[in-house]
Amino acid sequence: MNWLPISTVPQDREQVLVNDTNPGAAPWAAAKWIDAPEWSGWAYDDETLNDCQPLGPQPTHWLDVPTVPN
Repeated sequence: MNWLPISTVPQDREQVLVNDTNPGAAPWAAAKWIDAPEWSGWAYDDETLNDCQPLGPQPTHWLDVPTVPN
């Protein structure tokens, strides 16, 4: 799997993995793009991270969420 530039992420995905460039953050996070009238941007797709980092990740690259093996 190769990380792809964030400019290539499909906007219709529920969740993707992104690199997280916020200081002190983990190297990657599950995130989703929100495009709403009052605000647009990346949000962590995790309630705990949303509480700790309300501004969300500032990614430069992304990956599809891998399929969980059975």
